Amino acid sequence: MQFPDWVDDPKLTDTERASNRLRFMIADAGTKLTGRGTLRAVAKLANLDHSTLAYAIKRGRCSAEVALKLEEAVGREYLRHEDLRNPLAIEAR
Repeated sequence: MQFPDWVDDPKLTDTERASNRLRFMIADAGTKLTGRGTLRAVAKLANLDHSTLAYAIKRGRCSAEVALKLEEAVGREYLRHEDLRNPLAIEAR
């Protein structure tokens, strides 16, 4: 996956980078699926409260349960549970 420069700015901490990656992936999936790149749009698809996604983004990772719900709701081609659990492990593909 290719990330914009602001996502992986080398001046950021690992937590900040992980948070940015997660934010970008969720917004990108939301835009592709609903036309709206908002947390609320993606949370609604996965039947989650938007605050659950906001908390995951703040931490820089999703719990296993949330990651699986997101993947099931939007499809593996948009969000992969392993990427949501460990965004810094994502390599360019």
